[in-house]
Amino acid sequence: MKSLLILFTLLGLGACRHLEMMMEDAVVEEEPATEPCEKMNISDTTWCPVCGIHNWRRFGNTCYKLFQSKVSFASAELYCRRRIQGGRLASIHTSSDNRRLVRLYPSRLIRAWLGGIYLQQGKSYVWTDGTNFNYQNWAPGEPNNQYGKESCMEMIRNGKWNDLPCHSRQAFICEYRLRRREGEEEESLEMDD
Repeated sequence: MKSLLILFTLLGLGACRHLEMMMEDAVVEEEPATEPCEKMNISDTTWCPVCGIHNWRRFGNTCYKLFQSKVSFASAELYCRRRIQGGRLASIHTSSDNRRLVRLYPSRLIRAWLGGIYLQQGKSYVWTDGTNFNYQNWAPGEPNNQYGKESCMEMIRNGKWNDLPCHSRQAFICEYRLRRREGEEEESLEMDD
């Protein structure tokens, strides 16, 4: 919860005052799991093999899902975190990862939040999952922080990135990284506790 308060503070939203309002626009789009985890096909490399999430696409050890609900950046990040422990808005680290996300949702991706946010203090973008901001694919002239109010990142249909106000309402892409347990070769199939 502490990291959520930090996120809301960074966004200048006054976490305590606006938390209830932010939660209201995070629309749930998928039902909880009804099948036992042991019935899941763990050899399927197309779909995420995690009990409790459905229709998340898998690339390597990362699972993604585009949610069509239009919500603010903070609500999107909060929804990803609540949907599955360890979930976040998507971070992108290579051009091939960027292309995968565009190909993943070719007919539905028009604009969607990614997990990039501009920190005024450090005068740089960071990913909300804490990974290095080591790849960029900005549209020409971006990020431009128009009117000094654009601190959050979206992906547009062609895979380019744009900055825009964090209170704007967009679809969003969540990611979940599969993790390995000590001594295991295969990815974990259970959610973090």
